[in-house]
Amino acid sequence: MTPLVNILRIQNRYLQTPMRLYRDEAGRGVWLVGLVHHGQRSYYQALKQLVLPLQENGAAVHYEDTVMTEEDFVAAGVTDAERAAIDRTAPTVAQLELYAPWGWVDQLDGFGGGAPAVGVRRSWPTGWERHDLREIDIVRLRGVAPIAAKPPASDMAPSARTPSKLARRVRLARIAVEFWTLANGVRPPKPTDPVILDRRNDVAIEAADAVPGDVVLLWGCTHLDGLQTRLAARGYTLAEQSWHTVGRLPRPTSIVFWSVVGLLANLRRLPLSIEAARAAHNRNKPYLSELREELAKKD
Repeated sequence: MTPLVNILRIQNRYLQTPMRLYRDEAGRGVWLVGLVHHGQRSYYQALKQLVLPLQENGAAVHYEDTVMTEEDFVAAGVTDAERAAIDRTAPTVAQLELYAPWGWVDQLDGFGGGAPAVGVRRSWPTGWERHDLREIDIVRLRGVAPIAAKPPASDMAPSARTPSKLARRVRLARIAVEFWTLANGVRPPKPTDPVILDRRNDVAIEAADAVPGDVVLLWGCTHLDGLQTRLAARGYTLAEQSWHTVGRLPRPTSIVFWSVVGLLANLRRLPLSIEAARAAHNRNKPYLSELREELAKKD
C-alpha cells in the first residue's frame, strides 16, 4: 500500500474533497482542487462558484480530461487497434449513469448546470483550459497489447452496455469501499500508475509552470499526492485549505452486503474469467515474441 496525503475524508458518511492553496516565496498561488468525477450537482456548482472569482482575478484554470473527438482521432492517425484499445478503456453510457441511485451526476453535467440533453455531455466552463494527455497518448505509452490482454474486470466493463441492477449495486459497493480506503490514506499501487498518474501529473505541473501568474488545477483526488509533492519540490507551501461535500455514501452494512454478493458472483464466474485471460494471452503471443526479439537485439 502507498501512503497518501489526506486526499479524501468521510464525515458522517459524507464524502468530502479538499481545495488547497499553495504559495511560493514570491507569493504566486496554485490552487489544487481535488475532484471526484461523479457527485451531487451542488458539489460541482459550489466549486465552480469558488473558482470563477479566481478566474476573474486573472488566475488560469486548468483541468484534466483525456477524451478526444473524432477529428482528434483522424489528426492523430489512430489505427484500428489503437481505437479498439481506447474503446476498451473508455467509460460507457452505463458507467456514466452508474451513480444515479446515489443522486450523483457526471462532473461535466455538474459544472455545466441543469440537466443535459439525452446523449449529450456538457462542456467545461468558458475559459477553462485542458492540459492533459489524450486518450491516444495514454494508449501509446501503455501499449496496445497489454490493454487488449487484460480481461474485462466485471459486468461494468465496456462490453456490458446494459448491466443488470445487481451488477450496478455491486459496482457501487466496490466504489464506496474504494472511497473509504482512500479516505483512510492508503491506495494499492497499479501497473498503470507510471502513465495514468505520474506522467499526467508531470503534464499538469509543466503546464502550471508555464503560467506567469496564479493557476487553478482541477484534478481527480488520486492525483493530489503527486501534484502536492511536485509543488513542494518547487518551493510551494500550503497556505489555505477547505473541504467540500461530494455526497453521502451508503451505510456500511449495505456496502458490506453488496460486496459479499459481488464476491460470490465472481467466484461463480471464476472459471470463465480464467479462460478469458488464457485466450487473451494466446492472442498476444505473437506480439510478445516480437517484443522479446527486439529486446534481445538491443542487448
